Amino acid sequence: MDMAKSYADKTKLSAQQIANINKTFGYDSSRLDWAKYAYDKCYDPQNYFLLKSTFDFSSSYSALEDHIDGQ
Repeated sequence: MDMAKSYADKTKLSAQQIANINKTFGYDSSRLDWAKYAYDKCYDPQNYFLLKSTFDFSSSYSALEDHIDGQ
């Protein structure tokens, strides 16, 4: 997680890149933390729907949507 955050701090990422990194985490809680963090680092947030398939539980993706809507 620290390496991913460090990388994201240095460059803008596409939603697809963020989704690919999300798949490397073993738990939805980590995936959700990363997805929330990376949202502000994304240059194409309209494609953030690509992250939906990276979560095991729909409630995790719903929590991400709530986070995005709250910004």
